[in-house]
Amino acid sequence: MLQRLTAAVRPRLRSRDRRIVLDGRGLDHLDFRAVRGLVAWHRSLRDYGHTLLLAGWRPYHRAILILGDQYGEAAALRVAPTTAAGRTGAS
Repeated sequence: MLQRLTAAVRPRLRSRDRRIVLDGRGLDHLDFRAVRGLVAWHRSLRDYGHTLLLAGWRPYHRAILILGDQYGEAAALRVAPTTAAGRTGAS
């Protein structure tokens, strides 16, 4: 699923300094095995000046991110302001 998401977003990131908001309001389950890929995507986005924000993620899901990340990089993922939760995709 994460690979499909990154493939769909990648063509929209033609310029630098974009905000990508992952809307987690409908997220029922987060498999800890996806954490590595999400952190790697965050790292590659950051290398190009983009910002990955989490919106609507429950504390439970954010805890899975942090606990499943062996390098401590998931803690650097920022939570989007509540007003951004309604906007998803590349902005």
